[in-house]
Order: sequence, then C-alpha cells, then structure tokens
Amino acid sequence: MRTSGGVESCVGWLTAARKPCARLVAAVVLCCPIAALADQPPPVVGAEGATLQDIVGTTTLVTVVLSTTGAQDKNLRVVELHDGYFSALTEDNQHVVYLFSSVKEIRVQGGEVETKKFEIDEARTLRPEEVKVVQRAYARAREIFDSSNDNQGVKMQAAGLIALNKDAQGRKYLEELAAANDVATAIQAAWHLYLAGDYTPAPELLTKGLQSGNRKVKTKAALLSGLAGDTSNESVLMTMVQDRSADLAKYGAWALTLLGDRECIPTLISMITQLDQDKGRAAIFGLSKLGGEDVIEEMKVKYKTAAGETRLRIAEVLYALGDPTGRDVLTKDLLPNPTLGEQAALFLAREGQFDAQQLLRSRLAQPASDLIEKLKYRADATGALIVGGDLGVVSELQVLLRSDKPDLIKHVCLVITKIGRRQLLPITQPTIEASKSDVALAACTAAIAIANPNDFRERLLKTEM
Repeated sequence: MRTSGGVESCVGWLTAARKPCARLVAAVVLCCPIAALADQPPPVVGAEGATLQDIVGTTTLVTVVLSTTGAQDKNLRVVELHDGYFSALTEDNQHVVYLFSSVKEIRVQGGEVETKKFEIDEARTLRPEEVKVVQRAYARAREIFDSSNDNQGVKMQAAGLIALNKDAQGRKYLEELAAANDVATAIQAAWHLYLAGDYTPAPELLTKGLQSGNRKVKTKAALLSGLAGDTSNESVLMTMVQDRSADLAKYGAWALTLLGDRECIPTLISMITQLDQDKGRAAIFGLSKLGGEDVIEEMKVKYKTAAGETRLRIAEVLYALGDPTGRDVLTKDLLPNPTLGEQAALFLAREGQFDAQQLLRSRLAQPASDLIEKLKYRADATGALIVGGDLGVVSELQVLLRSDKPDLIKHVCLVITKIGRRQLLPITQPTIEASKSDVALAACTAAIAIANPNDFRERLLKTEM
C-alpha cells in the first residue's frame, strides 16, 4: 500500500504501512484518542468554494500536497472522511490515509468537483472470504426452500433467492405459482420472480390483483405494476393515490412515481403536509423522484409557511433534488432543532458533515433503548455514519444483529443492503445461520444483494420507499 503522507487507518481495514516513519505515526494514531486529532480539514483549492466534504465519495480527482515536504500525491479520490484524517484511493486501487495536520492543501484536478458518486466496491471483486459468505447464503436459502413446505410465503422467498443462483427448481416453483388461479398466491410469486430478474408479470394478472378486494393483494399488484412498467392500469392507480386510506394512497403514489406519471404531482404536494406518516413518506418519495423545477419552486414556497415535520419532509425533497436550499435548511435550520435534528443528521452524516456525524455518534454513545423504533433509528444512524466514511461503528450493527427482536434484525439487514459495502458481508454470517427462517432469509438477502447478481440489489431497493 502506498504510504506517502499516509498512516495506517484506525478502523482496522487497511494493511500496515511499510515505511518505518509511517508505522510510527500510525502507532501514535492508534494509541491516542481520535478527538486529539480532530483539527480542521485541510483547504481545498482549484475549485471555488469547494470543501473536503464536497469531494468525499465522488469521482473528483485530487492532488494531496504534504505540509512538511511539499511532496504531491496525484490522481487520488477521497473516499472516506473521519475526525482528524481522511482516506483516499490511488490509481491502482490502493488505500492511503492522511492526517489533517500532515496535509498543506488538496488540489482539485481539472478545476471542477464531480457530482458522480464513487463506489469503492466498483474497484474490486469479492475476496475469497466474502465469496464464502455469499455461497453460504445461497446454501442456507436452499435449505430453507427444501424444509418450508408448511410455509408457502417463506418457501417463495427462498425460491427467489436460489433462482438468482440459477437454481431451476426454485424458479420453476415460482413460475407455477404465478400461473395459479389464486390471485393472492400468483401476485406474491410474481413479486419474487420480479426480484429474481428476467421476468415481466402478465398484464392480466396485475389487473386481477388491482381488482382484488384484498388490500394486501391490491397494494402489491399496484407496486408490481410500477416496478414492471405496466401502464395499462394507470387510471386505477390514480384513483388509489387519491384514496383517503393511507395504504392505498401510499402504494398508488409509489407505483405512479415508478411509472414517471407527473399527473399525480398535485396530489403528492397535498400529501406532503398531511399528518399520516405513510402518506408523507409517499409524497417525499414521489416528489423526489419525479422532480422538476416546478416541484422545487413549489417546495420552496410551501416551506415558508410549513411547521414541524412538514418542514423536514420539504427539506428532504429539496435535498434529494440537489437544490442547495435543501442542504442549507437541513444544516442551519433543522440540524440544531431538538426534535428534527436526529432525522436531518441521517442525511447530512452520509455526506460526511461533521456536526451531523457528531450528533449521531453522541446518540450511539447513549445506552440502547428497548423500544423497537429507537433501536431501528440506532441502526439507521450507524448506517449513515458508515456511508459517511466511519467504519469504526460497524460493531454497532453486529450488536443489533444479536437482538432477540426479529423485526429489528430484518431492519438491520435492510440497512446493510442499502449501504451495499462488501466489508459488511462477514457480519451477516451469524444471522444467516439463525434458526428462524424469516430472519435467516433476511441475512441471506442482504449478503446476496451486496454481491449483486444481475442487479438484484437495485431491484430490491426499488421495493423500499
């Protein structure tokens, strides 16, 4: 690993530096509290107004100029930001770590900060130990498929996972159920076939599902219509999004958003101010995805008179659409708010914002609550810190995975899936072996999604608002 100006990372995932001086500095870092190194990030030059937070995690190429020798390390991508130090990736995909105090400045090459996000995992394939976890996930899913004849829902989920591994029996099982006369069974099987890939549900099946008197069937058929790009029932979906019932409105909005139907925007704008959480989340999702200058301007107008959680929802939309107002509001207005700050911090921490990350770290330092929603937030906070570059909190996810609360474990597995970092594969292994089939399948799903065969993770995340 290249060590010019770098030190061994405190998070333990970098290999030891070869140069003696680098090892000496690394020893200082590892033995001293991180807080002692928490000085100001080095200045970023070459792109007006840019900061280290702006370039971290992007494809922006930079040159790091060392303060002691003036040496220049060129063609780097800043991938992670911590208290007192940052890490970068070299041209040959080696990691190198720099203390803030050792860097004179960071020069943006080309004079412009790129907006495209850079995924570290794009630069490498699975390591042998990671491959073993994924292989075990497939094998465990197969075990559950073979032993779950008394639980069709679990068997279908397992079938979908092994179908990703080109298991013909799993796919055949789902295809037969998707052709069944029972609409509820057929819709559920079609759902898992969609996730397995290379499948388009029949329009007639979707129509039957949307006509069902069973709300679970109706809502799943609605979402499946959006995922499959089926526009034959848009009028039905438009009726759903305007329904007073939160679950129908939620899935109607979700489906129309996936279809790119902008006619639902006025309804979504109305929903964003309503008290119901499901409608509010659906509005955020829809407006953030559909976007447009008209949505941005309407959100800015509404924010002026908004109060409470509505302000957070509007800020989320503006932030998702890349409007500077969104980040400004989250940072200056909502982050200091004692009730809304925790939610605002989840967004800002992912981009490495210092104050947001400190807020989340302070929450994690507090004793864990027994309340499921508090524990889920703890998982979300940990995930946001990891995305923002702090791998030192991974152990928190491991603790949560040892919970006796199945819903919490499934949520943690979803957080791991959303993060998508291959370094997290090993922590799913104990849960893959869980005795409860639904819990084990959640961990199998996370592991397989991280490996991402045939864009499985992308399809899976489309089913999560």
